[in-house]
Amino acid sequence: MCTVNWQDYDLRNVRTVLEKQQLAVLDAFTAQKQQAVTTLMNLQLAGFLEKDINELIGLVTAWNKSGIWSLGFGQGNGSSSSTNMKLDDRLIGH
Repeated sequence: MCTVNWQDYDLRNVRTVLEKQQLAVLDAFTAQKQQAVTTLMNLQLAGFLEKDINELIGLVTAWNKSGIWSLGFGQGNGSSSSTNMKLDDRLIGH
């Protein structure tokens, strides 16, 4: 007769679930990074300069931190020196 140690069984299940969750997180991270690289390559192919791409990264970072509408969308980029940064106006067709 075989006795089952339920603690060992539960620990194996917990370990398996945790490993699957870790793999899912790594897969999501990898997919996000692949999408970012593809987006950067597409921007370069569309003729955006490195300066423009860096500016776009700054805009996205600002949008993520403060919300897209708080930046005065369509009025430069909402910064005090909007003459230096006009990429958002070009992207939305102004």
